[in-house]
Amino acid sequence: TYPFVDLDIYMGTPLSSRTQRTLVDSLTQIVKRLQPMKNRQTVEEEQVNFLLHFVQTAFPYQSDQVQFGGEKYLFADEVLYYPYSDCEDRSVLFSWLVREIIGLEVVGVLYPGHAATAVKFTRRVPGDYIMYKGDIYTICDPTYINASYGMLLPDVRGQIAKVVDHR
Repeated sequence: TYPFVDLDIYMGTPLSSRTQRTLVDSLTQIVKRLQPMKNRQTVEEEQVNFLLHFVQTAFPYQSDQVQFGGEKYLFADEVLYYPYSDCEDRSVLFSWLVREIIGLEVVGVLYPGHAATAVKFTRRVPGDYIMYKGDIYTICDPTYINASYGMLLPDVRGQIAKVVDHR
């Protein structure tokens, strides 16, 4: 019943206390125990990849056109309620999880017909990135199944992106 507003509103809207207590607290316990699986990765990178793969695979994908008959952004809590989510919805949830659990800055990245996120790691990591306000933000695509941080969806390579900052 909310009016359609810009994506930054969805990305900046707090999680409900129930979601905070259940999902975020449970994922936090898992994420805090992670250790780097590759010699060159840091714990932070492993944590981001864990949350990224969680969001990529835990929620069935369906376009808003099919599910709702038109474009509809979902709040992070709504991703858990509705049976399907799309790229914007997963980007909203992923950005919240990274900010709440790992404490890293995240921005939305809008391409024509696609949405993703970008994370400001504490050190330079390999992969695709955007520059925003003088800082490097590494692409993290919650819809690109099995893609790790730094992997840009090939369909949007070369397209101009718009940054969505929730702050």
